[in-house]
Amino acid sequence: MSFTTPYVDLVTNELVIALVKPLTVDGKFVGVMGADTVLDTLVANVLNYKQSESGFAFIVEKSGTISAQLIHAPLCLA
Repeated sequence: MSFTTPYVDLVTNELVIALVKPLTVDGKFVGVMGADTVLDTLVANVLNYKQSESGFAFIVEKSGTISAQLIHAPLCLA
């Protein structure tokens, strides 16, 4: 499963990313499955995710670039 880099959707004019996955049957490639998601929605869902009181989520690209994080959240709690 892979995510594309963000791009502007030609229909909605919104910034989106695509989730894509190769489909195989009996080990043989038969196609690709994909879905677009609006980047603002994905970011909001990730940043609002709470696993614990001191935990937080962020989005990191394959290159290591942090794409979304809570700007005012503490990096550590003492």
